[in-house]
Amino acid sequence: MTVDRLLILSPFESKERRPTIELAERRNRLLAALAGQVVVAHATAGSRTERLCSELIEHGKPVYTVCLEENAHLMAKGIVGHSVGGLLQTIV
Repeated sequence: MTVDRLLILSPFESKERRPTIELAERRNRLLAALAGQVVVAHATAGSRTERLCSELIEHGKPVYTVCLEENAHLMAKGIVGHSVGGLLQTIV
């Protein structure tokens, strides 16, 4: 890719017009696969996002979250918690 160009990737066919849970999951998996590291602000316990985070950790992908009590279940799975400022320093 050259400078000043934008590449748009989509796992969806042009017939897909409305977001669904399944499409959102496919999108999230594509972005996670392309990313060198992943930041998840919050994922509810037992959610698809939490399951994706667990899979990413199992495969050695760095995953970060905001260090809040609400994210304790994520950090217990190995996701690294940071302050917002710490996240910015970590991912940049």
